[in-house]
Amino acid sequence: MKQQPQKFDAIIIGAGISGLSVAAYLSKAGKRVKVLEKADCVGGTMQTIQEQGYLIDYGPNTVVLNNTRIFDMISFGGLDEEMLPADACASKRFVIRNGRPQPLPTSPPAFFISGLYSPGAKLRLLREPFIGKGPEGETVADFVKRRLGDEFFNYAVDPFISGVYAGDPHRLSIQWAVPKIHILEEKYGGLIKGLFLGAKERKKKRLESGESDKTTARICNFRKGITALPEGMAASLGEAVELNCDIASIIKGEDGYTVSCKQSGEEKNFTATSLVLSVPTDPLDELMTLVDSDYKGGMASMPYAPVAQVFLGYKRSDVTHALDGFGFLCPTVEKRKILGALMNASMFPGRAPEGYTGLTCFVGGMQHPEHAVLEEDKLIGNAHSELQELLGIQKPPSFSLVKRYPKAIPQYHLDYPKYLTIIESFEAKHPGLYLSGNFRGGISIGDCISQAAATADKIIG
Repeated sequence: MKQQPQKFDAIIIGAGISGLSVAAYLSKAGKRVKVLEKADCVGGTMQTIQEQGYLIDYGPNTVVLNNTRIFDMISFGGLDEEMLPADACASKRFVIRNGRPQPLPTSPPAFFISGLYSPGAKLRLLREPFIGKGPEGETVADFVKRRLGDEFFNYAVDPFISGVYAGDPHRLSIQWAVPKIHILEEKYGGLIKGLFLGAKERKKKRLESGESDKTTARICNFRKGITALPEGMAASLGEAVELNCDIASIIKGEDGYTVSCKQSGEEKNFTATSLVLSVPTDPLDELMTLVDSDYKGGMASMPYAPVAQVFLGYKRSDVTHALDGFGFLCPTVEKRKILGALMNASMFPGRAPEGYTGLTCFVGGMQHPEHAVLEEDKLIGNAHSELQELLGIQKPPSFSLVKRYPKAIPQYHLDYPKYLTIIESFEAKHPGLYLSGNFRGGISIGDCISQAAATADKIIG
């Protein structure tokens, strides 16, 4: 006998940070929700493991506390007392230049005395207010070089793009990948003008929205690692979250959507007026086809950066660098074998055994995808040789661990609008259905939570 569908206000497919956030906001509003996840754990790429005294985060390693939505989810997960603020040293970032870590200046006075940029590059900035608007459809590289010059692009923006997107600034869209920078030119005619003329307006908007200035926002993690956030949220949702669910069918009816899945050999059926698809773009295409057999695909072609995370543990006495910062980034022009590294054990306590330290290296990305697929021994060897040279490490690592992400971070390239068109057209054709994830509206944890809140508001409304 076929099981009668259990009825809910909303079904969310996918228990990453986006899907869990939609469910959390709906649950707080008194809606009955069901979250279906294919894997045997929640969180997607947000995972933490403990091994040989090291606590290692996969995926994002920190949370930037730059809007109230993030605090909503931390509180929803019961994690207010589990938060670990980053050490004060985390405000210090390094960029590699001429084979040495140089502190990234964080204020105008620090910029003008910094050794990271040449006198010519600093003088070049004085021209920026007098440069007109550029053409539509610029890449990040074209935009920054036009307004700020090659050197600032090479040693500020290129490493930033590698660190955030693992992307190629010659292909990423300034409008979609870094919208706040693009808006400064569109609205005020330039970046420096926008920083000064728009300061009061941005402050007002931050107060109204609860958003913080990212340059001053605190950074945190949790005592049990980054996985504590999705796990805490799932625990608060309780039986609403179902793991190991393979979606078999999605049927659109007059009153909503019926989802059938198989879980440990058992068929389960759920029905709801609203359906949220919150999975990466490959499985997203499959789910959209289940909803609509006329859907021709398209989301799966959205490019993703391949990344390998290489965690290395060292005896602290074998590292001559002070490790007094968040980490360092490697500009493309420096021709390094890694994108950069995080100084995990310097930022948060309990990340390494007593007398040891740990660093997470990121390898690959859109500019060097071939680096991410090397044999494990080669990955570890390359990462160690870079750290050895850049941080003065005297002996090989005593511990190592590699995690690969063939499709790590979606890329907002110049053709990104075509994916937005697919998303918006599909939602318009299927009322009550919503697509939510880091393929839309930004890739950070904060972006995902904010976008999930907007999705929940639509459902509640």
